[in-house]
Amino acid sequence: MALKAVWFDLDGTLLPFDRKTFEKAYFKLIYSTFSDQDDPKKIVNSVMASVEAMTQNHGPNTNERVFLDYFMQVNDDHPLSFYMDRFMDMYTHGFNQLKNICEMEPLSKPLVDMVKSYGLTTVLATNPLFPKVATYARCSWSGVDPDAFDFITTYENSISAKPDPYYFTWLLQHLGLTKDEVILIGNDCIEDGAAVSLGIDVMLVNRYLEHPELKDQMPFIGTMDQVMQRLKERIEHHG
Repeated sequence: MALKAVWFDLDGTLLPFDRKTFEKAYFKLIYSTFSDQDDPKKIVNSVMASVEAMTQNHGPNTNERVFLDYFMQVNDDHPLSFYMDRFMDMYTHGFNQLKNICEMEPLSKPLVDMVKSYGLTTVLATNPLFPKVATYARCSWSGVDPDAFDFITTYENSISAKPDPYYFTWLLQHLGLTKDEVILIGNDCIEDGAAVSLGIDVMLVNRYLEHPELKDQMPFIGTMDQVMQRLKERIEHHG
């Protein structure tokens, strides 16, 4: 069956960074955003719990709805609009400070451009735990224009999340693709490796490989240059 699409993970793949360092800075930013409230740590903890709730989502509600419903159960001292305005301001301004934590991968843009040159569908299959504004910002930090992708998963348009295999099942259905028509490029043996159980061809970048103890279960792991070369061979073989 002919290859029709390439799905790209973002964090740690097209946009290299250490996950723990990034998460620490991210939650510190949330704390700072709500530092004038009575208990900003409670807000941070509720964000963490709400993110966890999204990873358990199987629809029909979007991840955004799941996040907000869970978050507002704990934080009912202000209306939803108060929190939404605060978060939007944080993502529009302070969030960009986190770019300094990230590194540049010079092959990210050429890799996406190569896939597009073959006429294949490009999907930014990043874990949809962030709103569109934050997802597009992180994409831009990688040096790849969000417009380079035909579809980008965000918490507004998705009903599941990694590492649940259902995220990939839903994405196949949503885009009208079969498992044999897709190749996934990622960096996480659990989150991206979940697609292997569905029969999707997965290639992992080793620069910030997550859960390396499971690397022997992955079909292919290599440098970005090696992944790019192998992808090129697969495209030309299956095109």
